[in-house]
Amino acid sequence: MLSQLEILMLKITRADCNPKHVFPMLANLKHLELIVHADYRLALHHLTSFLKASPFLQRLVLKLDFIVSLEDIEKIKKAAKCPHHYLKVVEIVGYRACAFAVDHILFLIKSATALDKIVIDPL
Repeated sequence: MLSQLEILMLKITRADCNPKHVFPMLANLKHLELIVHADYRLALHHLTSFLKASPFLQRLVLKLDFIVSLEDIEKIKKAAKCPHHYLKVVEIVGYRACAFAVDHILFLIKSATALDKIVIDPL
């Protein structure tokens, strides 16, 4: 069932976190919309997991929520390298010029080898 999805929209919160969870393969996924806490220390880990599970993803919409806690600032995690060869369009909604949001964008620029366009909507 999941392998047939072409569009997926999810909100990921701290409560959803299980860093050892293995995402199912989403072979047909073309459009992914994620709402994540931009300052959450595992947000890039989630992003990496989705990119690995969606090898043919073409469009990513990343909606950033900003809820800052000192715990997250101190323990920000670096994401593993994750080259992605089909992602062409990335849209960042709710961008603010802070280190966490910049980390997300830099990670995507380095990972998406076929990236044609990044749309940044600062709201």
